[in-house]
Amino acid sequence: MQEICPNPLMWNKVYSKLKKAWVESGGAGEQPPKPLVVDLWAYSSDHEKAERWQQTLSWALNHSCYSVVADIATNDMYTGAVTA
Repeated sequence: MQEICPNPLMWNKVYSKLKKAWVESGGAGEQPPKPLVVDLWAYSSDHEKAERWQQTLSWALNHSCYSVVADIATNDMYTGAVTA
């Protein structure tokens, strides 16, 4: 088992912080990737969740917001087996 992405509540909190930072910086470029939460969570595979989380990490790094995603506690992470 490996960490795939934050649990839905935490992922939504992270997204809110990233979106706020994006708006405060003038909203240039693409906004942060939307989290796979609520209905999207139920209909997304672990692979899709992992992929979207990696997109979020890349976005945060490229927009100087990595501190928002860097300190998520282990118990706030969803774990599973990612398959292609």
